[in-house]
Amino acid sequence: AHYVVGASADMDVLACAIQGESACVSVLFFRNGMALGSRDFFPRLGVEEPAPAALLAQFIAQYYSEHPAPAELIVAHEPDQSVLLAEALAAHAGRAVLIKSQVRGDRARFLELALRNAAAGLAARIASSLSRVAEATEALEKRQESVRKDFEHVDTLLDQLATHDSQIGVL
Repeated sequence: AHYVVGASADMDVLACAIQGESACVSVLFFRNGMALGSRDFFPRLGVEEPAPAALLAQFIAQYYSEHPAPAELIVAHEPDQSVLLAEALAAHAGRAVLIKSQVRGDRARFLELALRNAAAGLAARIASSLSRVAEATEALEKRQESVRKDFEHVDTLLDQLATHDSQIGVL
C-alpha cells in the first residue's frame, strides 16, 4: 500500500482526460494515509467539449454531494469557482476542505498517476466504443448482404414465372 507523507492523510487526487464527446475523470482515494485504490468515471458531456477546469468543477460538485469529501482534494486543474466549491464541500462535510492544484512531492506523483489513469481510461473507453461501432457495422453489412440475396432470389423467381407464363401464353 502507498502511504502519504504530510499533514493530511485523507485526500482524493483527481485528474481528467477529454477527447471530443468523451471524458474520463480518474480519482485516487487515500484515507488515514493509505491508498484505497482508484476509480474511473465517464461523465456525459454536452455538445461542446468542456475545459478540464469546468469538467472537474462539475464532477466535484456532483460526486461530493453524494459522498463525503476528504480534507484535501488534489486536482490536475484548478476547478472553476474553486473557492465557492471548497466552501460548499466544507459546509456539506462539516469541516474544512482544501482544493489544491499546485503540489509537490508525493502529491505531485499521485497527480501524475491520476493523469495517466485518466488518459488510459479514456483511450480504453474510446477503443471499446470503436469496436462496438465496428461490430454493429459488420452486422449491418451482413444483414444488407442477406437482404440483397433475398432480392436476387425474388428476381430469379419473377424471371422464372415470367418465362413460364410466356411459355403458356398468359402474358
